[in-house]
Amino acid sequence: MRLVVVLPCFNEEGTLDSIVRSLRQAVESRRDVQATLLLIDDGSFDATWALIQSLHREFPYFVSGIRLPQNRGKAVAQATGIRVACERADLVAVMDADGQHAPADLLGMVNAIVSRNKPQIGVRQDYKRRSLSGIGAAGLALTCRLLGIEYDSRLAEFFVVTASQGRRLSSSPWFGIAPIVPLLVSQSADFGRQPVIIGPRLSGDSESRWPLSTLIQKGLLHVFLDPWNLVFRASIIVLAMILSLGTYGLVVGVTSVINGSFLGIGSIIVSLTAMFMIVAVLLVCILGLVATQLGRINLTAGAGGESSVGLDHDL
Repeated sequence: MRLVVVLPCFNEEGTLDSIVRSLRQAVESRRDVQATLLLIDDGSFDATWALIQSLHREFPYFVSGIRLPQNRGKAVAQATGIRVACERADLVAVMDADGQHAPADLLGMVNAIVSRNKPQIGVRQDYKRRSLSGIGAAGLALTCRLLGIEYDSRLAEFFVVTASQGRRLSSSPWFGIAPIVPLLVSQSADFGRQPVIIGPRLSGDSESRWPLSTLIQKGLLHVFLDPWNLVFRASIIVLAMILSLGTYGLVVGVTSVINGSFLGIGSIIVSLTAMFMIVAVLLVCILGLVATQLGRINLTAGAGGESSVGLDHDL
């Protein structure tokens, strides 16, 4: 059985050597699995690519790599690796290259997918988010619940799929744009949940690598994964709010006129203003969806220019 482990890397010169050696030691315990690593350098500006080349020279049949010409984001790096891995292996795993994902947990996922033949996704155990990230996750969870979108903040970007499942994943127009795990969940109604421990980064860095703008973008892309369901649910919510406000304004206005007072006219004006604001918010959401689609076209047009090492070897 052939397994390719995809590791997106961005400025990981201080951790990559240790990660590669730990993974090599872990997978060697499985004699029935022929494993290799595919390291995707996402336009690092440190010595990450030089280190990947050095590791390939040391382990020519275990380490291969692709270098993207510029930093294009984790989703693009993951997508690049998955597409290549699906043509070279029976199983494809995706995990982080900073040491937070344990090699032992990878083997547990491999065992599970071999016996159950369904995607296996890591579920964070005892994981505490930073305050800002936690508030954002709670807000996204509430929004998704209102819109009928599945969301679980405990799911980690650490998973194993079969090659056929990976090819199905890569066929989505959102592949390489939207966060990879929500996209996988949207395609797989039945998937395994494997408990994983999220450890500290080997570099010792405890600061979030995601700026607020990127977190907001990831949240919006998550919500837009199923645009038709989003529009349908949002329309129901908007209509319900408009009907409620309109009924309130009408009742107050008619009552005030019957009683000889014109104060209810103010209530009607406020209600109408609120309704127009709600419609405006819905239009902003639609414009955001259009902008996201345009961004997808730009990302696709900007592909190419990658360099690689080790991809000429057969597994």
